[in-house]
Amino acid sequence: MAKCNQLTHLPAKGLKHYLHCRPVNTVSVNEGVNAFDFSPTANVIATGGTDNIVRLWHPGILREPTGRLVGHRFTVVDIVINDIDQHVISLSSTAVIRVWDMDTLNLLQVKGPARFSRSINYVDLFSRRRMLP
Repeated sequence: MAKCNQLTHLPAKGLKHYLHCRPVNTVSVNEGVNAFDFSPTANVIATGGTDNIVRLWHPGILREPTGRLVGHRFTVVDIVINDIDQHVISLSSTAVIRVWDMDTLNLLQVKGPARFSRSINYVDLFSRRRMLP
């Protein structure tokens, strides 16, 4: 088995070994975290939960978030980071999607459930990792 510093990609059987080699760091959010994503390009972790706030964290500094994206009125249930455009896309439990700029922390777009057809698959929407039209 490879040593920790020799892993260049992570096959499934090497995951357990890799996790034992890495120090474990945690973030503290009073009401918990329901969703998260990591951007290796921007070196940012985005989290969201029942307090309706999307938080941005630097992986090396987890004592407090480096940014807070406030605007959701209900629980954040999914988050995707778009590395190409440097956007955070968050989905609430009421099917409201918000698109945020990671650099300025500004809200760029809001798409509500009334604007989508009932047949939309939100999992598929998030798997595309692109800004909404």
